Amino acid sequence: MSFPTAVQARTQASDTTVVLNEIQAIESAILVAVQQGKFSNTSIGGSTTMTDSNQIVPNWPISGTPTVTGTGPFLVTYPLASTQAVAPDLSTTYVVDGSANLAYNGTFTPYASTTTSITLSYPTDPGAFVLADPLLLAASYTLAELYYRTWQGLVTDEVKAAGMQSVIANFSQLGYGIKRITNGFTNNTFLWYVTW
Repeated sequence: MSFPTAVQARTQASDTTVVLNEIQAIESAILVAVQQGKFSNTSIGGSTTMTDSNQIVPNWPISGTPTVTGTGPFLVTYPLASTQAVAPDLSTTYVVDGSANLAYNGTFTPYASTTTSITLSYPTDPGAFVLADPLLLAASYTLAELYYRTWQGLVTDEVKAAGMQSVIANFSQLGYGIKRITNGFTNNTFLWYVTW
C-alpha cells in the first residue's frame, strides 16, 4: 500500500468524521429510546450528514442585466447579487427561474464562473432579457440526497457507499440489526432503522 496523497488524506479524514458522527448520533438515539422504555427498535435520521432532510440547495440571486455572446451556443453571463465565498461549481447544471422572458428560464450547463458572475451555455439566442425576479439555482443534490441516491444505486459513489457500510458494520458487530429505509417525508433521503 502506498502513502496517501494530500487529496486522499483529506477525503479519508472527512469521510471518517462523517461516519463517526453518524455512529454517535445513532448511539445517542438508541440510548434515548432505551431510556424511554423502547425495547426493540428505533428510527434515526433527518438531521445527520447522511440523512439530513433539512438541507437546501444553495441559490444565487441575479442582479442586473446579463450579457449574451456567441452565435451558438450562446453564452449568457449573469452578474451575481453579491460576491460569493467560492465560485459556483462548474460540474453541475443550473436552473434559471423568474425571468419575465421565459427563454431565459430553464436548466443550463455552466461555461465559466467567478465569485461575482456565472456564464451559462444556451442552445438558442434567448433574446432581450426582461428583469423580473430571476434566481439562479444549482440543479444539484444535497449531500443527504447523494447518500440516498448511492444507496438506491442511482449513482455510483464508492466513498459514500463505504461510509454507509461502515456504519452498518459497526452496529452489526455489536449485535444490532440496522438497515436504511426511505424517509417517507422527503422520499429522497433515508432513515436508519435499528433493532435490538
